[in-house]
Amino acid sequence: MALRGLLRSVWTRGCGVRRARTAAQRRAEGASLRGRLDGLGWRSLGARNQSLDAGRRWLHALPEANAAPPQRLHISDKCVQRLKQLGDASRSRQPPALRVIVDSGGCSGFQYRFALEHDEPHEDDKVFERDGVRLFVDAISLPFLDGATVDYEEEMIRAAFKVESNPNSEAGCSCGSSFAPKM
Repeated sequence: MALRGLLRSVWTRGCGVRRARTAAQRRAEGASLRGRLDGLGWRSLGARNQSLDAGRRWLHALPEANAAPPQRLHISDKCVQRLKQLGDASRSRQPPALRVIVDSGGCSGFQYRFALEHDEPHEDDKVFERDGVRLFVDAISLPFLDGATVDYEEEMIRAAFKVESNPNSEAGCSCGSSFAPKM
């Protein structure tokens, strides 16, 4: 009996110490994570751009996504030709710029989105130019597109802009609109 009581007492105290240490560790880890995210401007990013979803905020917190942005994005001849055709059709002095966005979604985890813009680039955009045609890429999407080629493809089933030869893509879907990034 006495031995059972002694074992129960030691076990209870041991568990109490273990629980207290775990709770303290959790508090310290939470404070550390909050500090790192605040240091990266995570909250200010969310306040600036409400359209960012949780996946993009998570990506922004990664050190690789915050590295100095690469300077390479290739524009194919077909892409230049199509953007000039769109400019001629709209009778504007300058062809519309093509905005390339990497967003969470698609069957492989991330997807490419394209938008035509007649406005000036945003403050944090990187602008790529070739033969009078401009591409806008935001700072978050840029690391995922380093070394890739933006092309225009016409098939019987569809005609669309697409990203080809992306060295940052590990796998993609058959339609080519989504990809899994290399980690």
